[in-house]
Amino acid sequence: MHEERIVHELNDVMAQIEVSRDRLDLQPKLHQVILEMDRRRVAVPKRARRMEAALKDEAVEAMFDNVPV
Repeated sequence: MHEERIVHELNDVMAQIEVSRDRLDLQPKLHQVILEMDRRRVAVPKRARRMEAALKDEAVEAMFDNVPV
């Protein structure tokens, strides 16, 4: 039962990220759900890990967008 709940939560967060204009704001929530799944030894879909990596890359790029050259 707990496994179903955490997988459902993961799917909800990922769906929100796919349609959100503020995707980067949801990255911490995605990270927390993935950490919880790892802690509970629930398999994390590769798609979720790829999404988290992409969001981290976007966050790093956003940090450098406003850096003067």
